[in-house]
Amino acid sequence: MDSALEQRIVKLYVNKAYRTRILHELETPQKRSRVLHRLCHNYTDILKSQVMNPLVVSDAKERTAVILRHGGQKENCYVLSLLKNYDGIFLPLTAAMNAVAGNGMAALIYCGNGIAYFEAEQVQGPPPRFLLMGE
Repeated sequence: MDSALEQRIVKLYVNKAYRTRILHELETPQKRSRVLHRLCHNYTDILKSQVMNPLVVSDAKERTAVILRHGGQKENCYVLSLLKNYDGIFLPLTAAMNAVAGNGMAALIYCGNGIAYFEAEQVQGPPPRFLLMGE
């Protein structure tokens, strides 16, 4: 886990009212999964609406291309995921997309330069997907 990077991610994308709680949960191993469970159902309240840009592409290659076009890195993307094998690690963008995107659970892939991919929980049809563009 990279706590300094996670603090940056929270500052970039999370509404101020939720930051303290989210950071506490990310730093507490027993509570860490609560962050993504919370994002599964309440992402519209937790994430800053001004940084959320809906993505309508469904193919992983297309999503990767969109991220790269907006200045995200191809290597060393940081993953927040309910899949414990991938949570809190760095992966190349394509590997991160293949590992955590499209599995039906919330995931956030931070690609540097204020760019991240967020996918909410899939309830019916394709899951809500967003390009997060922080400042």
